[in-house]
Amino acid sequence: MTSELRPTAGVPRFPDFESALAWLRERTDFERGPTTRVTPHLVAMRALLEELGHPELAAPTLHVAGTKGKGSTCAFAAALLRRAGRRVGLYVSPHLSHLCERIAIDGQPIPPESFAAHLGLIERACAARAEGELASFFDLMTLAGFVAFRAAGVDASVIEVGMGGRLDSTNVVLPEAAAITSISFDHMKVLGRSLPAIGREKAGIAKPDRTLVVALERTHPAFAAIAAHAGEVGAPLRVLGEDFHWSVAEDGLEVRVDTWRGRTLRARLPMAVPFQAKDLAVALALLEAGAERGRLPDIAPWLDGTSEDLRVPGRFELLPGATPALLDGAHNDEAFVALAAALRKTFPERRLVAVIGAARDKLHSGVFTPLAPHVAYAVATRAEDNPRATRPADLAAQLRADGIPSIAVARAPEAWRRAIELREELGSPREDPILVTGSLYLVGELRPQLLAASPPPCSSSSKTSSSPTPS
Repeated sequence: MTSELRPTAGVPRFPDFESALAWLRERTDFERGPTTRVTPHLVAMRALLEELGHPELAAPTLHVAGTKGKGSTCAFAAALLRRAGRRVGLYVSPHLSHLCERIAIDGQPIPPESFAAHLGLIERACAARAEGELASFFDLMTLAGFVAFRAAGVDASVIEVGMGGRLDSTNVVLPEAAAITSISFDHMKVLGRSLPAIGREKAGIAKPDRTLVVALERTHPAFAAIAAHAGEVGAPLRVLGEDFHWSVAEDGLEVRVDTWRGRTLRARLPMAVPFQAKDLAVALALLEAGAERGRLPDIAPWLDGTSEDLRVPGRFELLPGATPALLDGAHNDEAFVALAAALRKTFPERRLVAVIGAARDKLHSGVFTPLAPHVAYAVATRAEDNPRATRPADLAAQLRADGIPSIAVARAPEAWRRAIELREELGSPREDPILVTGSLYLVGELRPQLLAASPPPCSSSSKTSSSPTPS
């Protein structure tokens, strides 16, 4: 086993980010195309990690799966570890506006030139091992995250599962603790067509003697399958409603978690967003479990810090300005229900104008119905970089069928301008934001221009996420 491959001095494999990206895009990308042509596997990951000297083991890790909420849970856990003075690597997917957002160190995406250098190291590993030909786009991105974190000497890493768990590229880590945030129907062609089947796939991240935090109650249809698999591998469970309980204060900002260790942990959100309150609670429970092995810090003394570090880009993110924007990457049934609850709490009695995109595999009757009481009019569009995007005309038809008046506009920038016009035509209050939702690709395309028009303090939140996302 090679202890650590290093690029040949003065001979970079990829001279710039663009050349590295071109090589990366030659690989199978499950995010951008059908997931049935190639079955996910870990053959390439295991071979390449051995060739690279196992960078995934360089720092204590937390691992998070779930249909919804895993990205925010990871972002919160990383932010709280940073409060405790740790140098933290955060790996999430997908990104919003730039690929490097998926790999963040201390809240900042790695520079493109660093990404190219790390990918050059990985390309050499692929050339050295026959299994390298089997590596997918997501395999290589995950490897780049592990290599970047080792190179930066992080004290801890927080890793978000891409899809499922059992065969996900990230399921090569040996975490201090892991969590499953939620289970609902998504990626059914790959994960299964029942909640127990999906739950068992996500439970594949369970490892022997590593606590698995399960943010589901025993009555959930997937719980028995998760518990059975955890029992098979010897992973202790910490179960919502039994081993830990959470609540949120009347102001919607302070989240309280009572843990199995007889302790109460409290942290505050910057905005009262119901679904983020649960995500923060899961992060607190996960950090409590991770600290029990002694390699991660006890975060209890560090929870009184500012709430600003708990903003998650693209997740109910409010950008003020001449035309305020509310960005949320909700993209499936469960996420739209959660978004509707957040709109009901934050903008009661208001109906917003929205810009909405969607992937073809997410479009079905009733998917947008939860948003109907909160959206006065929608502009259906598509993100330029999303090959799976629904045609705007088809999306507009589904929105109208689900009770939301809608028009179709081909490109996202024009859709944003049309939404501004519609807001004026409808006489909406100027302080009401325009909602951008339905697709992280769409949020990511519009976010840079909206950030540029937004005054500072909101633009201070780092672009570490991302998704992304599709959860």
